[in-house]
Amino acid sequence: MGDNLLEFIERERMRYEDNNTFAFGLGQVSRYYKFLSIIYARYAEVSAKYWENTQRQMEMSKVQGSRPIGPELWRLHLEARDLQDHLHLELESFFMFGTVLLDRAACFIEWYFGQPSKGRISSHRRLKNKLSSYVSEKVLALPEGFEDSIALLEDSLAEFRDKEIVHDRSPRSMHMTWFNADGETSLSKTKLYPRDGDQQVGGKMPRELMEAVKGYVDQLVALIEINRSKSRLPLKVEA
Repeated sequence: MGDNLLEFIERERMRYEDNNTFAFGLGQVSRYYKFLSIIYARYAEVSAKYWENTQRQMEMSKVQGSRPIGPELWRLHLEARDLQDHLHLELESFFMFGTVLLDRAACFIEWYFGQPSKGRISSHRRLKNKLSSYVSEKVLALPEGFEDSIALLEDSLAEFRDKEIVHDRSPRSMHMTWFNADGETSLSKTKLYPRDGDQQVGGKMPRELMEAVKGYVDQLVALIEINRSKSRLPLKVEA
């Protein structure tokens, strides 16, 4: 989708009197989509290594039984600690840069179609909360699934980033890794010395989120195409 978005920008920009303004505006979204794609590729590589290490440790533990830990199993244990640090770096980076991408998309929508008469939609959360009134005010047609994508990404990506990464101030937080049946990994968090109300939380798998982001970027392109005449940017007069 990164290349497709760049191709769309190059085609679409020529419709506007100031083609640079359009290209650089939507280019902010393209820039962070590229960053997210790089992070996802790094995550996928280290995730596979971590899963392989986990499988080998489980197999060796079964063979070894109750005997003292041997040198190879200990080596795998130490390797797993380093792999998990790397894995969590990529996972947290994915949630953080993914949220930046969503905010840049919201900023572009507000800039392209204009600010609402009241308030702003200059973040993904603001866009989600004011989408209905904004669409009504600007008389916009939404691509199919646009509202669902915004809600899903707010709940599963932006909210997780805010609550579990950036604004988690609990010294009892414990960072772990969870696997699904296919060996994919994501962040999991619980609390040391659990209290009433403490809950273990797990982030959605990056593969699912990457697919959701790709779908949302596709819908953003469709939003522009469907509502081009509503843009505040002057279009070229066709001969």
